[in-house]
Amino acid sequence: MRIEPLGQDRYHRTFWHFDVHRDTHDIVLVHDPALDGWLMIDSADDLQALRNKLNVRGLREKRLRNLFVCFYQFLCEWSVFRRQD
Repeated sequence: MRIEPLGQDRYHRTFWHFDVHRDTHDIVLVHDPALDGWLMIDSADDLQALRNKLNVRGLREKRLRNLFVCFYQFLCEWSVFRRQD
């Protein structure tokens, strides 16, 4: 289990990656302090949309976006995110 987050965006939302179960798929959980709650990203399309919205001019988001680029390629290559029918 991950102990450190993947990173934060400009709104100080914290992103975490979890391998839910070997037979299912990975998810990215987002803690949003403004909502005092959690959001879940569990599809490759949602992860790609998030990646495209990150601003590369900010240090936090540039680092997070670069990480998501590598992470997205890994997930697609290994089909970790299941295709939704």
